[in-house]
Amino acid sequence: FKKKLGRTLLVFPNHSSHYIETKFDERDLILEIEKVKNKFDTVLVCMYWKDILLKKEQPYKDKKYKIVTAGHIFDYNFLPRLKSIIKLADVTMSNAIGTHMGYCVYLGKPHYLFLQKFNCVENGKLIVDADKLGEVDESLCIIKYDAEFQRNIEKQAIMHFGEYKESLTNEAINFVKEYWGEWK
Repeated sequence: FKKKLGRTLLVFPNHSSHYIETKFDERDLILEIEKVKNKFDTVLVCMYWKDILLKKEQPYKDKKYKIVTAGHIFDYNFLPRLKSIIKLADVTMSNAIGTHMGYCVYLGKPHYLFLQKFNCVENGKLIVDADKLGEVDESLCIIKYDAEFQRNIEKQAIMHFGEYKESLTNEAINFVKEYWGEWK
């Protein structure tokens, strides 16, 4: 199957969760994908099941990108399926920091982070406003929210992944190991 796809860019748009819908400017993400897509034969966009139910795949389909999904997080084959999807890629890309970055780097895939602002909506109510990042309702947190820590992680992630590269540096790998955990 990898032969059929050729050189492949795998994109992870920031995704919703069971109860929260994530919103960002898909047009800006697509413009960024378009800047690098000429280096690839195929662009795969890995979407979470909820966003597919919300019909958020259409802008990507309009660009002739192929939509893939690892399925539902509680599906027994979710992680093996996600691993298979990542292994198809030559380079990975996302617009948010998340577990996908750790998985991609662990599997030896260069990652490009095009960090975007996003909002979260629950039952039609805005609960995370990108323009008020760092202003967190403490009652919503299980542990104390540390805005300075969050900004530091974002700075480091941008330093290591904020520029398109087709290789991983030891520094980027060490950053991932520090926050996602060691591996052998």
